[in-house]
Amino acid sequence: MISSSATLTNSTVSSNSSSLMGGGIFAANYTSATLTNSTVSGNSAPNAGGILALIYSTATLTNSIVANSRGGDCVNNFSTVTGR
Repeated sequence: MISSSATLTNSTVSSNSSSLMGGGIFAANYTSATLTNSTVSGNSAPNAGGILALIYSTATLTNSIVANSRGGDCVNNFSTVTGR
């Protein structure tokens, strides 16, 4: 099993794109993404332009904004997305 994590605090993820999925943040295969006081906006992908949590991954957002992404702001598939 491969696992990794990314933590963003007071950050902005914007104007990114992917030709498949997860234009802003892509968490897959037992990975985790933790965002605190951050914004994910204006990203694009055919599926989950903002954040994609895929295959037993987690995305935890605290006081964060996910908005205005083409292809969907936040999508999960066999994963957990939590907002506080």
